[in-house]
Amino acid sequence: MKEKRTTLFSIFILMIVSAFYLPTVSAQDYRRWHLPEGAKFRLGKGSIILGGQQVAQFSPDGTRLAVASSMGIWLYETQTYQEVALFTGPNNWVDNVSFSPDGRTLASGSRGKVDLWDVFTGAHRETLIDHSVAYVNLSFSPDGRMLASGGRGEIRLWDVSTGALHKTLDGHRHEVRVSFSPDGRTLASGSGGSGIGEIYLWDVSSGTRREIPIRGSIGTRREIPIRRSIRSLSFSPDGRTLASIGSEGLHLWEVSTGTLHKTLKNDLPRFYPLRVSFSPDGRTLASSDGTEIHLWNISSGTLRKTLTDRVVTANIHSVVSSVSFSPDGRTLVSGSSEGIHLWDVFTGTLRKTLRGHNKRVSSVAFSSDGRTLASGSGGDIHLWDVSIPTLHKTLTGHRAQVKGVSFSPDGRTLVSGGSEGIHLWDVFAGTSLEISTRSTDDVSFSPDGRMLASVEWGSIYLWDSIVDPGEASFRRKGGPLEEVGGYYISSVTFSPDGRTLAGTGYYDLSEVNVGDDGHRPGPPSGLGILPLWDVSTRTLLKVLPIPADYPNGVAFSPDGQTLTSEIRDGRIAFWDVSTGTLLKTLIGHDASTGGVSGIAFSPDGRMLASGGVDGTILLWDLAHTNATEKTSEDVNSDGVVNVQDLVIVASNFGQTGQNTADVNSDGVVNILDLVLVAGAL
Repeated sequence: MKEKRTTLFSIFILMIVSAFYLPTVSAQDYRRWHLPEGAKFRLGKGSIILGGQQVAQFSPDGTRLAVASSMGIWLYETQTYQEVALFTGPNNWVDNVSFSPDGRTLASGSRGKVDLWDVFTGAHRETLIDHSVAYVNLSFSPDGRMLASGGRGEIRLWDVSTGALHKTLDGHRHEVRVSFSPDGRTLASGSGGSGIGEIYLWDVSSGTRREIPIRGSIGTRREIPIRRSIRSLSFSPDGRTLASIGSEGLHLWEVSTGTLHKTLKNDLPRFYPLRVSFSPDGRTLASSDGTEIHLWNISSGTLRKTLTDRVVTANIHSVVSSVSFSPDGRTLVSGSSEGIHLWDVFTGTLRKTLRGHNKRVSSVAFSSDGRTLASGSGGDIHLWDVSIPTLHKTLTGHRAQVKGVSFSPDGRTLVSGGSEGIHLWDVFAGTSLEISTRSTDDVSFSPDGRMLASVEWGSIYLWDSIVDPGEASFRRKGGPLEEVGGYYISSVTFSPDGRTLAGTGYYDLSEVNVGDDGHRPGPPSGLGILPLWDVSTRTLLKVLPIPADYPNGVAFSPDGQTLTSEIRDGRIAFWDVSTGTLLKTLIGHDASTGGVSGIAFSPDGRMLASGGVDGTILLWDLAHTNATEKTSEDVNSDGVVNVQDLVIVASNFGQTGQNTADVNSDGVVNILDLVLVAGAL
């Protein structure tokens, strides 16, 4: 009885404290959550992983939306779609999320691993055994006691409370998609590859299976072959119908007999992530075929609506990766490489887009006054206001990946290089002039703005400014600079005085001839290099070897004495230009997500911007790169004091002895600890 009273009292106190302090929580700056040592802000929320089956899902009560990204799991509240939490842990490249039926547990898939999270505290509970596949498909049983994960050729059933492996179901030959029936007795699984598609219905208790024939018939006995991979499965709410989608088409199956009931669409795109989901009332089926979302009337088999986002269809690199209904069936959430989209199911209109989930950031550059940061992401160029910091403008015009950006000294012109050429942008008007159609890996303005340097197919070229009638442009000046034998140059930058060019390069085995012994000779000076050229003579000055397999990005400090580049494990290294000595390193972008892809110093040298393959930009305070001391109010050590810390203190209320929730270290978790945490929100 005493324990019950203590719990009720702690909940009562938490409600009172929250009433005063939760307005502050909603205003928290998510750009500061879980920052690495020395970083001030993070721009962007990480990219959406297109291979995931379920990149966004509503909680069972509809109050939360979980979004999988390359930097963890974002949790939004669904009244305003404000960010309320970011879950990061041992496996941050998250491609699938699934809520338990009671909404207390969140399961996530990350490159073959399955993680379990406490939704209310954000605590990482457990990592389940590796499936050794790129993507894991997840499905909770209706009672929440069991989690099914589909891997390569097998299905694993896990006990959610203990994290123990309950059972393994074998029989598939390729990556498996799974879905529990509403009564929890049956598990549907789909797979396929090498010209063979498979759908199995498993008895969960016995582990036995029956196969839905790969050839079905409807009406006139016309056979419908399912020869290729099954990409997604969904049970109807009454459990009588199973929907499957794959490149062969969108089909409805009778679960009791295993026969084909209806075909809604044939011949879908083969190389897109195809997805399917029933509405809660079972009357509507949502399917995605890559660039569009279709809403089907189940009873008639007719197409009700097609949902099309102009941004998605305008970019050939953008595809719909996931579809899922809200519990009330009024909203459909879809995930694509352009972000998370919320659709009104009845009108078919796009209600909201959750911004910040960008593609890989391939390059970054500061304007000369330090107020604007440009970043290349996908086919777009984003211009950020550094002082706030927030997105100010987006320049569109590249038809493929933007790989390099650089401001002119006056800040009015931006040069960008990409897979299909080089563009000169009027920053204020947002218009561009294409000056080259050759694939370009990086570009850089000289400090006086009279010259450009570009990296094209592993070589560096110089460009001189010219003035055409009414328009300024650049013309290529001669052939490439002196080559570094066996190395492919990937990035370039001018020194502050304009006399020197620096680049990064990696050893290109494809360019090295096989020796008499049948082997290609190894790299002469390590795998990665920082070469330096004399701009006036176009000759190589020196080559600094660096411990990097494929270094990305290079930048001079404003005083010209330091070079920075990415090295292995996602670290950013600072080098003494004259001696080649390693001065220090920063660790920020997760190496498992691809590491760093672009680096830039601010003009005053106090800040460094780094772009990551994970779709985020980190702004580093170079004057204070030492870690700040953790505050005791940050109970769960996630780098920010928030409502999750309040919940942890409340759940430990009355506990004595050593406890992280004992904020003031007086030996007992009490009202004083709650007040301290609330005051630090």
